Amino acid sequence: MVFSRHNRGFTLVELLVVIAIIGLLVGLLLPAVQAARESSRRSSCTNNVKQIALGIHTHADARGVLPKGGTMHSSGNGAWSFIVMTMPYMEMRELADGVMAANPSPVYLSGANALIGETRVPALNCPSCQVAHLAPAAWLKTANGGWATLRSSKTNYLGNGGPISSWGGDGDVGQGTLGKAKSGKTGIRLRDITDGLSKTLLIGEGGGKALNSANDAIMPGTWVADYNIANSASGLQRTTRDKINSGETLSFGSAHPGGAHFAMCDGAVRFISEFIEHNPGNLIGAVDASSAASVTWGLGQARAANLGVYQKLSSRADGNAITNDAL
Repeated sequence: MVFSRHNRGFTLVELLVVIAIIGLLVGLLLPAVQAARESSRRSSCTNNVKQIALGIHTHADARGVLPKGGTMHSSGNGAWSFIVMTMPYMEMRELADGVMAANPSPVYLSGANALIGETRVPALNCPSCQVAHLAPAAWLKTANGGWATLRSSKTNYLGNGGPISSWGGDGDVGQGTLGKAKSGKTGIRLRDITDGLSKTLLIGEGGGKALNSANDAIMPGTWVADYNIANSASGLQRTTRDKINSGETLSFGSAHPGGAHFAMCDGAVRFISEFIEHNPGNLIGAVDASSAASVTWGLGQARAANLGVYQKLSSRADGNAITNDAL
């Protein structure tokens, strides 16, 4: 008996069923892969925040004070960032020395020194942030009083400026921990943070989507100096007046879903939900720090007992208690 062999292929229906099954499996696996990648990025971001916080604490151990949010030149123009001051304690002394070499202020940066300021520093960048590292260009006054553009590389890790922003004067109205200060002012001592190191913000993430998409590029800050195109403080610090991920250029936020990373003044790193209790009270607009009356009003509002937990966390000495279960 002779048997004939017939090679039977897939029918069109069978092929379509196989493709559909593969597509379904890919559809099921893709979110898991994306979640795993974001989890990895969040872990890397957490580590970045921790390393900066440790650098700040090492600065405090060596010098007795936290680095100032900005060390302004005596002319009042331009300021080195707290990150530049912290870099020697993060094994990045060459970057700090490079930008500061023979330059009393960022307003004098030029040539090779300015190029160093454009260096991308991965340890200062959240891996989930999609903003180009040179996007948040800073505007600084030059030595002759005009305006020029300093291209400072971005950072996503910015100082706690307190519950309210300010302009003019020394800019410490917000009662934060790394606020802007002129050259004659010293940094804050850890013992001055009387609300408790574990319940006061030190640094937090800056990033995410802006309310106006044209501002997406300036949601992060700059690591070299304090002035950028958002306004005169947003290169270095953020405030808690607006919610986390509110899209306001002066607010903390991130590219992570649901919140942002913060380091507390004791060095612990927390991921704080964007739904944390938020009540800005009368903290509307910004305070003119060069006006005594405005400063008095601002300090009173920044220390008000009716502020939300989020606002209270950013004030170093408001005397308002925060329970552990509120975080």
